[in-house]
Amino acid sequence: MSGSSITPRWLLATVLASGVTLGNTAAAHAAPEGASATEGAAVLAAIESSLVDLIDRCERSVVSITRYSEPPELAGAAISRGGNQILAPGPGQPRIFIGGRQMLPAGLGNLQQVPEPTPLASGAGVVIDSAGLVLTQFGVVQQDATHVVTDVDGNRYLADLRAADARSGLAVLAISKRLAPEPGDKSEPIQLPALPIGEAETLRKGRLVVSIGNPFAIESDGQPTASWGSITNTAAKLPPNEPLTDLEVSDGRFRETLHRFGSLIQTDARLGWNASGGALVMINGDLVGITTTASTIAGHEQPAGYAIPLNAAMRRAVEALSAGREPEYGLLGVSFNRGVSRNPKTGRVGIGVSEAYQGCPAQVAGLQTGDLLLSIAGALVRSPEALQLLVGSLPPGDKVEVSFERAGDVNQTTVVLGKAYVEGGDQIVSAPRRLWRGLEVDFATAVPGTVLMEKAREGAIDEEGCVVVIGVEEGSVSWESGVRPYSYISHVSGRRVSSPDEFYDAVRDAKDNVKLKFTKPLSATPQAALN
Repeated sequence: MSGSSITPRWLLATVLASGVTLGNTAAAHAAPEGASATEGAAVLAAIESSLVDLIDRCERSVVSITRYSEPPELAGAAISRGGNQILAPGPGQPRIFIGGRQMLPAGLGNLQQVPEPTPLASGAGVVIDSAGLVLTQFGVVQQDATHVVTDVDGNRYLADLRAADARSGLAVLAISKRLAPEPGDKSEPIQLPALPIGEAETLRKGRLVVSIGNPFAIESDGQPTASWGSITNTAAKLPPNEPLTDLEVSDGRFRETLHRFGSLIQTDARLGWNASGGALVMINGDLVGITTTASTIAGHEQPAGYAIPLNAAMRRAVEALSAGREPEYGLLGVSFNRGVSRNPKTGRVGIGVSEAYQGCPAQVAGLQTGDLLLSIAGALVRSPEALQLLVGSLPPGDKVEVSFERAGDVNQTTVVLGKAYVEGGDQIVSAPRRLWRGLEVDFATAVPGTVLMEKAREGAIDEEGCVVVIGVEEGSVSWESGVRPYSYISHVSGRRVSSPDEFYDAVRDAKDNVKLKFTKPLSATPQAALN
């Protein structure tokens, strides 16, 4: 298959070695000479046939994604596939069609070359819904760009950015229309073959996988590059200098993602340098990862391939992104020691709590400064990275069992997780904001870390439950009543609210008789009665 890299040398060696081993048995001695080698070749041929069929089936769901600074004018032009020029007829020149496709104009005398908009970047994507949802890596997309999707048949589609999230490293595009349709097209609903999403948490070292991608190959000849191999690591860490998201913070470091804490899949099924957004599939055809451009992972060799795992946390992120919403990540509400702590008296190892913020989930559940965190949700905590990955992989509102040591004794408590704050530029959503009379609320902890510490120390976060105002439209009733961002609301018309859903349900049920209780006086009025 053109564009596929199928070189099963190590598997051939394994099969032949198995044949030799089988030849040592009494049954093998009784078999005709060369039978074991023949059986090994048959096994290898069967495996090869299965791989070819798998790639042939899955590669039709892998597409190329190109960004443009402006919409490319493709209708009414014959485009050289993969080129940078549009061959367009001059004014008044008729078009001709061959095989249903628009070709060069009938009169070539006035043929013009019109520059095609310059592509800004290119990456791959994977169709996850036949209606045209495409999953890709965060760095492939951009909020203000025009995205064009090309399938293996050369069809090009305009796609809208549904949502993107740097913390997961993922983004979803929604195909909106086909560009340069054939004459007579009736604009039928877009139907593209989709890959089912599997469970990456079931992967183990040694499992066979196939990587499919390479947007340039898809653009040029409709043949994605394919490579196969095995899983070599399921907890690879991304180093601070690796631009998985292309977003930098003020000191030049790249923005943290969950994968920086040790969740990436490492495989020898690599695609080369342009691996962004490709598919990592199991031999049953399930999509278990999105390939990345990460080239150098801390403690591992450079030539390996890496993928974002579609585990439970990432599947939850994909579901939110597909709906145009932001993915949400859990939070304990503590600061902790940067290294591993060990109690010399008991020998127990964990992560020390340097501060449990007042009113935040951990403090409400009884955790204190100086406690030693031992396990969360049944998983041992052996590093700060493991702690952040464990908690961040769970949704806000989840109840998790936390084991901790205090004064030499092991204790248990249940923490209802809050929501981690994600930088505004790190998430792009298309779902409409939920506003009530000009204000928008979120979980109490969904604010920048410095604000969370400040509000906790001020006592603004009600331990029994509250929500935080994250946005207020200027000139709205709420704004005129003195409501500002980072105000905390504990009650709606006497009803306790601890989550955004509870708040919006309460204001809906209260109808016109709405009274908000704030945990601290507002700048304009001590209490707001928004009628």
